[in-house]
Order: sequence, then structure tokens, then C-alpha cells
Amino acid sequence: MKNNLLSLILLAFGSLLTAQNATSDPLSKVVDFHKKRQHALLTEYAAFLSIPNTMNDTASLRANANFIVDMMKKRGISNAKLIYGTSPNAIPAVFGDIKVPNATTTIVFYTQLSLGVGIVRLAFADSCRFANGEK
Repeated sequence: MKNNLLSLILLAFGSLLTAQNATSDPLSKVVDFHKKRQHALLTEYAAFLSIPNTMNDTASLRANANFIVDMMKKRGISNAKLIYGTSPNAIPAVFGDIKVPNATTTIVFYTQLSLGVGIVRLAFADSCRFANGEK
């Protein structure tokens, strides 16, 4: 599941970042992005997979979350951050957004680990607000 999730995240970030400079063929930009960075992406992917990902290992799950935030920041998502719950053992949520001038739709990627099964959701909305009021 971790493999599929990271692949989805990398593809999404690659396509979102290239969407900011969209041409008549956005798919070509995504393919070019991947080709130019394939070795670096695979190296980063292997480093991410080396972090244990066990439901009862809070420290490793936090390390996973920190790794994802660092990945997002390297890709220009400057406001990427962890959002902590109220429980001291809660695993932080990873948040970040990409501002696109004149965008008309918000795309939200949401993942969760529930009973050891990863769930990935993709939503399109005109606006999206989190409980803390962030948009």
C-alpha cells in the first residue's frame, strides 16, 4: 500500500507542479518531468520505503510524515506542514497546498490508515475548509 500511495503522491505533485505552466499537452510535461528526474525519484522512493511503516510504531509513522513534508517542500510546496491532533500518541496529518492563479477547482488528496488498510480519496470541490478554518 505504501508503494501505491507514494506513486500516487509523486504523480500528483509532478502533474500539479507542471500544471502551473500548462501547455497544450499536459501529459507530455508530466512524462518529461518523470524522465528528467527518474533516478532521483527512485532514490527518494527507496529512502522512503526504508522507513518502517507499522501501525503500532508511532515514531516511525511520524518519521514517514516528516519525510513526506520534506518531499513536498523540495517540490516547492512551501507551506507543507504537520497538523497534530490532541492525543499525544496521534500521528500527525500532512498538509500542504499549491496556489494556482485563477484556479476554479480545488483538488484534495486524502489518505488514512484504517485497520491496517490504506485508503486514498481524491475529491474535487469549489472550496475545502479544515476544522481549524484553513482553506
